[in-house]
Amino acid sequence: MTETHDFSYRSVILTLSERKVLRLLGKGWGINQIASLLKKSNKTISAQKNSAMRRLAIHSNAEMYAWINSAQGARELNLPSVYGDAAEWNTAELRREMSHS
Repeated sequence: MTETHDFSYRSVILTLSERKVLRLLGKGWGINQIASLLKKSNKTISAQKNSAMRRLAIHSNAEMYAWINSAQGARELNLPSVYGDAAEWNTAELRREMSHS
């Protein structure tokens, strides 16, 4: 049996940092990779993830990923240009970080 989630009642405001972290997690990035990209500590990234989950009343990673992939999550995490252009994502440092994960 497939469980479906209705997230329509969860209209909350996430900070820009929380949205960035959730969006990258949804794209398959890990905490270490996100921390390296955003030049923050792993602890900070984890705290932002946990804060977003609290605001959304989400209690598990599985539920978090379900929200990210829901229509509401897709709308709320749509952050065009927040990360800069594609050239910024193609740095030697980022490629090195990604190859070690």
